[in-house]
Amino acid sequence: MPKVKNLKSGLLAAVIIFFLAAGNTVAAAEQIFSDVPSGYWAEQSIARMSVKGVITGYQDGTFGVYKPVTRLEMTAMIIRTMGWDSNASIEVIPGTFKDPAELPLWGKKYVAIGVNRGIISGEDLTDYRGLDFAKRYEVAQYIGKAMGMEDEAQALESERLTYTDAKDIPVGARGYVALLREQGLMTGNADGTFQPLQNVTRAEMAVLMAKLDRMMNRIDVNEIKGFVKEVGTNSLVITTGDGQGTIPLADDVYVFLEGKRSSLSDLLPWDSVTIIKDGLYGVSVEAERIDELKGTVEEITVTVRLEDGVERIFRVNEDTRIRKDGENTDLVKVTPGDELELRLDGNIITRMYVSSRVVKAQYTGKVLDVNTSRERLKIALDGEESQEITVYTDNNTNVVTIDGKISSRLSKINEGDTVVVVGEMDDDDLVATTIIVTATIR
Repeated sequence: MPKVKNLKSGLLAAVIIFFLAAGNTVAAAEQIFSDVPSGYWAEQSIARMSVKGVITGYQDGTFGVYKPVTRLEMTAMIIRTMGWDSNASIEVIPGTFKDPAELPLWGKKYVAIGVNRGIISGEDLTDYRGLDFAKRYEVAQYIGKAMGMEDEAQALESERLTYTDAKDIPVGARGYVALLREQGLMTGNADGTFQPLQNVTRAEMAVLMAKLDRMMNRIDVNEIKGFVKEVGTNSLVITTGDGQGTIPLADDVYVFLEGKRSSLSDLLPWDSVTIIKDGLYGVSVEAERIDELKGTVEEITVTVRLEDGVERIFRVNEDTRIRKDGENTDLVKVTPGDELELRLDGNIITRMYVSSRVVKAQYTGKVLDVNTSRERLKIALDGEESQEITVYTDNNTNVVTIDGKISSRLSKINEGDTVVVVGEMDDDDLVATTIIVTATIR
């Protein structure tokens, strides 16, 4: 037979609530690149793919956001995003590729992987044009092939494209353009065009690679997903499916909230976060504010402050019985500040007896109506334009008259009297414990 314990305490919360530590004032990190200002539309994608090693900047500290990418750069970025470059040094360009000697030294390994993986194929084997700028339709083709969805693209070749400039999309690319629209990777422009022949800038390519990375998750980096529990000065405590842990953060960590550059102190408990680590430290934090969570309840806990001030956490299960103010109820009716008496089986609450917290209230106003038969009066509050409240009385209500005498009779109050009402809130009703007449019309 388990030992039964009794505890009386004030309920702090019906579920565990994590509070943001006060005073966290971590400043936002410096610019990622000198030409990527804070708030730039592609800033988060550039940061993400930079820390993952997919994109790099130039020696002058710029990224070249408006500079078009070449076909060779496009190939390299896609291969890095797919995580295929870890053994790139041992790849050999097949003999089917024409004129490999014309390629820059840095790009040969990427062409080798591209040919071997099938993203460089067909006419590109004999006319690669690696230094030409990449067109939007070409990027769609290469991404679709990298995803291994050639069959799906072929099945979509006959699908009618609704872009106003669909006629400009080469026939061989139509299926890939339709595929990437279906996958949410390239959805066209606000004016209804796709602009298939337009060059793709480095900023646009960073955004595309970030989308592809989130979809495929192939890059070999330490990436942790979870929910914020606590925010420290240079760390985050997060909850994941494997439990809870503290992630130390680099001094120059990139922090984004809802896609916008932020600071660590902007994060709140239960924000969804993706943390990219470099060694021991998080170098990038991408956070989303969660308005709705769906899942299955595994366990419910309550945090209780005992009479000696010590806080303890207890579990509630389907067998827990709860009574509040003498009536059976459930946990949602228990509110912070309620008084508790608990029966325990180990750390599990078997019985919870709840007494509602008493909410004190005090109002001053002029009496509009006195109803002695129903033991209530109506007053107009001072300083509140046209606001009226009903005050209920009972056998315990004391009425203090203008001459200082104490009575239990509501008839001692007249319409037009000014009164101070002191009482307790019972749900939405004010029950007076004392009514003091401060001015009378007698």
